[in-house]
Parts: sequence; structure tokens; C-alpha cells
Amino acid sequence: MPRRNAAPETSAPVAGNGMQALTLDCIAYHAGLHPADIAIIDKGRKVTYARFYQDIGKFIRAVHDFGLNPGSRVAIEWTTIYTHWLLVLAFERHGIVTQTYTREFAHNNPARLAAMDLIIGTAGSIPAEATNVRPLTKDWLDTVEAMVPDHDFRGPVLTPETPLRLHYSSGTTGEQKAIIRTARAQDFRFWLYQIKSGYSRNSRYLLTYGFSVQSIFGNATACIRMGGTCIFTDENLISAIDAYGVTHISMLPGRLTQLLDRLPDSYTKPDSLAVLAFGAKVSPALRERTLRTFASELIDSYGTNETASICTIGPDGTGMVLPGVTVEVVDDDDNPVTGRAGRVRIKSPGSIDGYDSDPEATAKMFRDGWFYPGDLGILTSHRTLQLIGRADDLLNIGGLKVNPNSIEESLRETNAVDDLCITTVDGVEGIPGTW
Repeated sequence: MPRRNAAPETSAPVAGNGMQALTLDCIAYHAGLHPADIAIIDKGRKVTYARFYQDIGKFIRAVHDFGLNPGSRVAIEWTTIYTHWLLVLAFERHGIVTQTYTREFAHNNPARLAAMDLIIGTAGSIPAEATNVRPLTKDWLDTVEAMVPDHDFRGPVLTPETPLRLHYSSGTTGEQKAIIRTARAQDFRFWLYQIKSGYSRNSRYLLTYGFSVQSIFGNATACIRMGGTCIFTDENLISAIDAYGVTHISMLPGRLTQLLDRLPDSYTKPDSLAVLAFGAKVSPALRERTLRTFASELIDSYGTNETASICTIGPDGTGMVLPGVTVEVVDDDDNPVTGRAGRVRIKSPGSIDGYDSDPEATAKMFRDGWFYPGDLGILTSHRTLQLIGRADDLLNIGGLKVNPNSIEESLRETNAVDDLCITTVDGVEGIPGTW
């Protein structure tokens, strides 16, 4: 059974009857008010809110047939956005934890995947040792399509502490850790994405990765909850921005640089396009180039998979702490300090309280309700944070977090040197480790 997180000090919004508000509820609301509005464009296929809501009801009925209990864990392969999201939302209604996985994850982590209570995936992406499998085939999807929607399902009461989502993160520690988020933590995170990005019914969010990337999952859900449109396409990103009137797109700084390098001479900067940068710092040079040639707004932010977004980063590198999030900078004795450097620690309703089945890493990173991400900073005022580096050896290479210890050890074994170390230097557009 999944490990349950302790209740955060500050609650995310919940329904008046004590149940947790679901993304499904938001979709039902928009389907009732604006049924013909487009919710999803999946590789050119347009799906209205009315159709989205009806199809979720069919999948609620279909997944009930699996006989899983609330709290069970299901891994779903990312193939395309629409079917995947229908499964995630249907299992959520049953109080079942979902994980999005890719073929790469299946290849690198067969034991972790096989330990799930159910795997839904295509041929070649399911470990041989898995015992409970639902092949993701056209025949099965056709069977689900023929079902009658079940929107009167009387499932478990989903409370703020119901665990709903599992993913793996190496962003803070450099080593892969399992993270389970409760309904409360998810709701707060979605709300922060809305605060940062300003989604509305007129928003058009273009996915650049699948839901295994938590920033993508969070932004897409925030957009849908506000009645906007989410777009997933095999088309060239530049072509898709023009064809679908994209207003928001998430990018790692390294990938943003590559996109800017390939901008055609015919590209015309849209009047309203926000780039949501994540994973690594955006240098002043990259910010200036992005706003000059590609987008009308660049929203840079600092956050962790453990706590969600923490602050937005302004053009001068100063971070403004987001509402509901508490940040402190402490000295070596854990005393809060202002105006001088120290270790950053965070409290947030979106935070987990530890890593799943890893008490050693939990004890190191979580203490007394605070999460310690290993970053150094200066709190210049109550809500203003300046990041200045890391308190450990973790490297950030264009958004990819790498622990250098194992690499250094391998190099020592194969090279005649007494000692060595690995570090990063600023490369293309001022992004560490990129050339």
C-alpha cells in the first residue's frame, strides 16, 4: 500500500463537503458551460470538453473492472495525451495512485515497474516479470469506447490526504527517488501553476514532453482546470505554435537555446506567447534573446519536485516567493538569517514529507517540517530570495541533475591520477554544462 503523507500546515482548496476537488470536477464544469470548447488537440484530433467528460465516464467504468482497491498503484505508459489522461483521471476517481512511465524508464527500471499493482502499456514496454498487465491495444480501447459513461460512480471519498500520484525524481539528490503526492499537495501545485502562468479559457498550452515530467503534467492540468486547451503534436514546435495559436510552452533552457538556433527567417514573434522555463537558470543573454526573437514573455522559476514551485525569478535574478510558500535561509546551526548567505529551506502545502521507502534520504533532506534542497541563497527580505549556488556537489547540466561522485570514481579507476573532480562552466547562452 502507498505510504501516506502527513498533513501540511496550510490546506489547498477543498470542496465544501470535505471531499477533495478533482480535475474531473473542473472538466464537468466547463463541459456544462461551454461544451463545444476544445479541451485537447491530440496530434491534430480536436476533443471538446463535452466529449472529454463523457469519455472519462467510460474509463471510470472500464478501470472499475480491474478490481483494484483504493491506494493501489498503476503504471501507465505515455503514448499520447488523450488516452493517457483519460486513464489517469479515471483511476484518480477510484482513489488509485498513477505513475506515468516511458519505454526508457521501463528499460532502465524493470524491477520498479514490475512491483506496481497494475501496468498498462504497449508491447515491448512491459517487464517480463510483471504479473498484472493490461495491454494497451486498439481492441481494448474500442471496447471502452462502446461502454456507457459512469458519472454516478460511488467510489471512495477522496480526502486531502488521499495519495494520487507517483513519480521519480533525481533533481535534488542526483539519485532517483520515489515521490508520492497527495490530493492536497497536487491541488496546491496546480494552483501555483495558475498563479505563475495566468491560465484562462483562452489559453493554449503546448506540451513539449509527456506527463512523466512533472512540470508538464502540472501546467497541462492547470490549463485544463481553467478551461483552456492542451496541445500534443508530432509537428515541428514552431509550426505548431503558429497553427494552434499557442499561448504557453514549457522549455528546459538547453532545449530553448536549440529551438532559438533553428528559428526560420520567416518566423514572426506572436503577440502573446509565454515561455515557462524550468530545470535550470535562465541567463540574462538567453532571456534577452528569447524576448527579442521568439516570445512575448519568459517566466523563469525556482522549484523542486519535492515542494513544487518556490519562487519566480526576475530579470535581475531575484526570486519572488510564491503565495503560500515559506522560505528561510539558515546558518550552520539552523538559525534563520537575513541579508547573508546560508542554506535554503522550504515549507509548502505542495510538499511531500519524505521519499517513498527511503528513510535515510528522507532524514537527510526533510527535518522538522522543512525540506532542505541543498541550495545556498540570501533572503534579502521576507519574500525575496537570491540563489547563489549549491551546498553540495550536485551538478545542473542544462536542467539535468547529475551527482558527480560515481563519474569521478570511474575516471579515477581508468586514469593514472591521484585525484580529480568534475564541475560545470557556463556554456551556450550562459547555461551550465552546455556547448
